[in-house]
Amino acid sequence: KANYIKHALRECDILKTLDHPRIVRLYDVFEIDTDSFCTVLEYIEGNDIDFFLKQHKYIP
Repeated sequence: KANYIKHALRECDILKTLDHPRIVRLYDVFEIDTDSFCTVLEYIEGNDIDFFLKQHKYIP
């Protein structure tokens, strides 16, 4: 479990550095309790990815 958490937090640190108009920005990650984390993501207006894929079948 400790390895998983270490890997996940490292990945989050990498994701925080990404800056691209087609990638939702990750601002922060924090621990809620010993088994749960919360992510703070950029707000994007519009429909979710599930709705988009049902309409378009793929992402351009």
